[in-house]
Amino acid sequence: MIKSTLPRMALAALAFSSCAAAANLRPDQEAAIEQLLAAVEPESRELARPMIEQTISSLTPEQVAMVVAGAARNAAAAQAQKAAPPPPKRVATAADLEYNRAQYEPALRKHWEAKRAFDQFVEAEIEAKCPNRDTYAVYREVERYELMPLSPNWQRAAWTAEAEVDVMGKTYAPDDGRYDFDFSKVRMTFDKTKVSNAIANACAEWTEAAKAFKAKAQQLMLSGQSNAALALERTTNAKVSAIDEKLTAILEAEGPAGKFNEAMYDALRNPKRVN
Repeated sequence: MIKSTLPRMALAALAFSSCAAAANLRPDQEAAIEQLLAAVEPESRELARPMIEQTISSLTPEQVAMVVAGAARNAAAAQAQKAAPPPPKRVATAADLEYNRAQYEPALRKHWEAKRAFDQFVEAEIEAKCPNRDTYAVYREVERYELMPLSPNWQRAAWTAEAEVDVMGKTYAPDDGRYDFDFSKVRMTFDKTKVSNAIANACAEWTEAAKAFKAKAQQLMLSGQSNAALALERTTNAKVSAIDEKLTAILEAEGPAGKFNEAMYDALRNPKRVN
């Protein structure tokens, strides 16, 4: 169960940040969000929705399908567990919970800082290395043909570190006793050189495609072949999407979050019981 300890202003900021993403959700993303929210306690859904929307809005259809399949497996496992005889209830003391939190909170905050630094680095590198798409746009009067900019998707940091501690820590860390957690497999850094080179290569590929597009689109536009110019725009944007996908795969592999924060989730879910 998710219990909110966020201040009202932090909750409001978190909700506001998700509005733009929520406005452009695909049907599969909307369905996934509702499925994930159904597993959250009703009183906690107001807090959980912005974070879930923020995460799901950045995922491709394939990634959304993976999340939905995982949620379905978890729901089936939970249903099977309900059908089984309940194990004896373990009760954690306040000291036990504090012992656990003293381990996972610093790890979650450090991981959030690493993810946030990665997000900012990637955004700055793309801005620095990729030309403005207006440079390669073709237009006159009411006509305009242009390529979409590079917009890779990767697992980003939550809006605040506090939100990550409250949601991830309190949701996934066990609360039935005292545990020792192992965060050694959680990536807390990233290779700036490797990430920078990957972005530079993607921007170079985009620029090459954009130069060829501009030359041909301008000829088509000036000769009155609007339909052909639109078709060229679509086919070249398909190439940009492929560049995006390739860069996304590298960012997911190199970023502290990985694809879905798998290492952090595993560390929170599978600690060693002390008592």
